[in-house]
Amino acid sequence: MLSAVWAAPGGVGRVRWRVREGDLALMVEGDAAQLFDLSQDPDQERDVAAERPQDVARLLAQVPEEAPVGPIVEVNEARREALRALGYLD
Repeated sequence: MLSAVWAAPGGVGRVRWRVREGDLALMVEGDAAQLFDLSQDPDQERDVAAERPQDVARLLAQVPEEAPVGPIVEVNEARREALRALGYLD
């Protein structure tokens, strides 16, 4: 079965991983993992990770141990002010 793994920005200094395999969707951020069965729960409201530990383990094995290196973005003073206004910086 085909699966897809991708990274998305998480909290500060963290990467949120998503793994999709068939009707299963695993979301991982740090040490926390949530599993959703999209055939029964397309809105991803019910975490079934505790009920399906084998599926969690199989999908977690697809998550890289290191975060991908992304582009370095220059953060000028205008961007810093915008980030402060949004609450991302002190």
